[in-house]
Amino acid sequence: MHTDDNAASQEVSLERMPAEEGEGQAKKNSVLALPIQVMVSVGKAKMTVEELMAIDPEAIIELDSAVDDPVEILVGDRVIARGDLVEIEQAGLGVKVTALVEQK
Repeated sequence: MHTDDNAASQEVSLERMPAEEGEGQAKKNSVLALPIQVMVSVGKAKMTVEELMAIDPEAIIELDSAVDDPVEILVGDRVIARGDLVEIEQAGLGVKVTALVEQK
């Protein structure tokens, strides 16, 4: 009888292993499917609060970059890549990735 119990318990553990692996893969797939917001920074400007409060719809804010300078691609506050702005027909703007930033 003791032998049958071991065989039965081996069967159960063998049946559970693929399910556990499947659950882990499902969790990984769930995480990989999470949407994230990707932002593109074309430049920065420094101004005082007074200057900021004086902005109107016709104001131009001078940035620290030129139109054809590379842009930074960010997730959260971390730069993940750099690229060039490109015009996409019927869609507006896009970014052509030119370099990936090594993460520490």
